[in-house]
Formats: sequence, C-alpha cells, structure tokens
Amino acid sequence: MTAIVAAVGLCSYALPAAVRAPVSVTARSGPVMLRNPVVKPPFGSAAPAADTAGSPEKAHLLNDARRFDAPPGLARPFAFAGGEQDHLRALTCLAAAGLYEAGDDAAGERAVMQVVLNRVRHGVYPASVCGVVFQGSELSTGCQFTFTCDGAMTRRPAPEAWRRARVLAAAALSGAVDPAVGDATHYHADYVYPYWAPSLTKVAQVGAHVFYRFAGGHLVRPNAPEPVIERLGALMGSEQAEVETTAASLPTVTEPAFTAAHPSVMAGNPGGVQGDAILLAIDPATPPGRWAMDALSRCAGKANCRVVAWPSPAMLEANRLRSPFQRDLPVFVFIRDPASHRDLALWDCSAVTRPDMRQCLPPDRVAVQRLLHTPL
Repeated sequence: MTAIVAAVGLCSYALPAAVRAPVSVTARSGPVMLRNPVVKPPFGSAAPAADTAGSPEKAHLLNDARRFDAPPGLARPFAFAGGEQDHLRALTCLAAAGLYEAGDDAAGERAVMQVVLNRVRHGVYPASVCGVVFQGSELSTGCQFTFTCDGAMTRRPAPEAWRRARVLAAAALSGAVDPAVGDATHYHADYVYPYWAPSLTKVAQVGAHVFYRFAGGHLVRPNAPEPVIERLGALMGSEQAEVETTAASLPTVTEPAFTAAHPSVMAGNPGGVQGDAILLAIDPATPPGRWAMDALSRCAGKANCRVVAWPSPAMLEANRLRSPFQRDLPVFVFIRDPASHRDLALWDCSAVTRPDMRQCLPPDRVAVQRLLHTPL
C-alpha cells in the first residue's frame, strides 16, 4: 500500500524493486537469455502484479491459513486542524476512499478510513488525507488505494451512499476511532495475497479485507495542506454548495422574537435552557455557513438543543465560568426548539457578513439571552 524506508527493511516507494522477465536474443554462439527489467508494484500496492497467489481460490487458502499475529493496537483519535477548504478536501477524499474501497458498508468504510488516518500520522506517508489516498495514482501499477487508478471513479456514487460515507468521514476527522482495525496501516482483499503481506503483522479482518500494520517510521502531527484532486471536483462542489444552502435554508428570526421573553423562565430559572447549551470556540477563518453545519451535526437526534459559540478558546473558557446573563455576546447561536420543531441559526453580523439581516443576532447581550430562553 505505500512507501517504506530502507531503514525498516522494506521496499522503497520512490525506488520500487524490479523483477526481471527473460527475453531471448541472438548472439554469435546462438540464443542467449537476457533479463529485461519489469517494474514491480510498490510495497503496499494491491495491483494484480503484486499478487503471489495466482488465483482467488489459492489466495483464500493462504489468507485463511495464516493466523493473526497480534490484536490491533490502539489508535489515537484524529483531530483535523486545517482550514475550511482543507477540511472539505480531506472529508471528500476520506469518504471516497471508504465508499469506493469497501462499498456502502459502514464497518468496511470505517476500517478503510482508519487506515488512511493512521498513515497520515505516520512519518513515511504524506502528511495529508488526500496525499495518502491518492499516493501513486499517477502510476499504472503504483496506486496504494485501488479505486484511484482502476477506473472506479468514473462511476458516481449513489447520493444516499455518498451522504452516509461523508458522515462517517466527518466523524473520523473529528476523533472517532475504529477499534476493529486499530493502528493498521495496510490491507488487501482476501482474494489476493500480495508479495508484501508476509512482511507485516496481521491484525484483523473486516469483511473481505485483511488488515496489517508495520513497525518503523515515526508519528508526526499532520500539517500539510490538502492537495487539489481534480477528479473529485464534482463531489467537492456539491458539498461546498450544501454548506451555504443548508445555512441559508434555516429559518430567520423576526424582531418581536428578540424582545418577547417568558417571565417565568427569566425570573425563576436564570440558567434556563442554556444551562444545557453546547458551548464552543469556532475558527473565525472558516466560512460562517460551516458553523451552522457543525451545529446541525452536534444537535443530530436531539429534540431540544442550543449551541453558543465564541471566536476563540480564551473567550470560551472565560464565558464558561460565567452565568448565562453575564456572558459576552457570542459570534454564533443555534437553537432547536422542541415545541415548534424549528431550527434557528444566527450570526454576529458585526463580525461576519450574512445575505439576510434576519440571520443576524440582536445587537445587545440582554436581547440574545432573551432569545435563548424564548420558544421559537
């Protein structure tokens, strides 16, 4: 599946080993057999030329005969730290890897995504999600993930399957870990037996994929920008449009809602519903529409939900210690009201620009607190 440095005793991705096929030539003394170099697929590649079994039946026998060498190790939660555009690219690449490699199967997709993220943090792989997924895709036998070089991407995924894959990818980028494969770095289908498989530690099988890990390399903190993958442009475009479309489709608020408060809530319970609010620090550099998408994700499955966000971790911590009516004006508020079954997203329009002024928070702190305690 990918490059391994010589220090750990495995093949180099940049300089793949060569096997030689005999070629007959004629010399004075008669035919002589010389050997013509044929490039061997890079270590980790699941290209047909990497298979040593010769048939699916034999591959199944070889895979079944080899026991697991060890259980999967613990994988650390992944926390994506890039900007909004990089996050969108990473999410698209990760979702594509899961869906194209494992099909519309949640367990299989999670396992593939875990391998991708394990590689991103390993020193011998590219330090970006898209860099890992599309490593070697420009080579005829060099791709690490088969779908990037076998023509599979000419088929657009079904919308619902793609949506489910994106949900899984978003969870993985936010720290969800698949313990079924843990710290695995390689896998292959069980109907092949690649030449590199015996060199690795066999740790798991999920569906038709056998998973391995290798020692060596060093853990790194991913910080490389996500490369542009032109073949995923159509999928990325639909996602970017969805961010702002979702935000724009949320209900707006009218002026009376700013001032109409429930006296019983205000007087009898100063904490009100906001006592259970989700308090966040958001990155002001990300598109404001993404804030609404994040709030919708955090409130998924909840009938009653409030999200209150400030533009820095320092402001978050300072306001977390204050009572609701002493808090600074937030930069973003999301409210899901169980009585009206409505969602409302509002932004501080002194800090961000919105296409409709009705999407703006009221300009003073008291009005914001009243809004947070008022049914929509």
